[in-house]
Amino acid sequence: MRIIEETRASWSAPWARRLAVLALAVVFVATAAHWLLLLETPAFFWSLVTAAGLALLAVLLAGIGLPRVWYYGYRGGRDLGKAFVIGGLVLVPFCFAVFLALTTPKLADVSTDLTEPPTFAEALAERGRGTNAIQGANEDWKALQSSEYPEVAGRRYDVPIENVRAAVEATMKEYGWEILGPKMIGTGSRFNIETLVYSPVLALPSDVVVRLVEEGDSTYVDMRAASRYGDRDFGINAGLVGPFLKDLDAQVATLTPAAPE
Repeated sequence: MRIIEETRASWSAPWARRLAVLALAVVFVATAAHWLLLLETPAFFWSLVTAAGLALLAVLLAGIGLPRVWYYGYRGGRDLGKAFVIGGLVLVPFCFAVFLALTTPKLADVSTDLTEPPTFAEALAERGRGTNAIQGANEDWKALQSSEYPEVAGRRYDVPIENVRAAVEATMKEYGWEILGPKMIGTGSRFNIETLVYSPVLALPSDVVVRLVEEGDSTYVDMRAASRYGDRDFGINAGLVGPFLKDLDAQVATLTPAAPE
């Protein structure tokens, strides 16, 4: 009589693979829905947390099944491999987010003027329940930004305010930002130009305002970027303000014969 020995299968291997695939699907669907404005940002955050939990559970189940497959020859090696690879891919961005949280300041609002930050008009009308309140200047915020982002500063251009306004609008168009305004503040010597900017990949919204103030023969420019959600921006807003002002320097130089300070 011929005896056929049946190899046992690891119970955790197929479940690990299924959970890893489900986590990846949740990330893709939630991100696409958020980009298409079908999913609000708070719900998007919770979807990502759910995906991270599923991926972590998948990796843990794969870890439970690995010794049985490796040492005792249980079936399920392919499922374990897929669970480790897919679950790891899902968890990598979350690990990067943890790294950013540990290496960037707890700021969700960045301004070149810490004493009298530029004010929002369009953003106030659009922000609703669940969004961050737009705060005024306070000592903790000023001290933290000054220490973490000392390079974030306003610009003075020795050119008329209309030239600078044209340069700001041209730079925003190059960035693909929809221009809201400009809004005249008081007299024609002060302007606010607002826009709503979405971060790459996750499309996290930040309100941005550029303030122009005419001071004699020169124009002073301040800029502010504030996240709509969360108590930290992982460096996103400083990454909006700094490069924009550098490109604005170049834009002003091309539109006028005078170079910015």
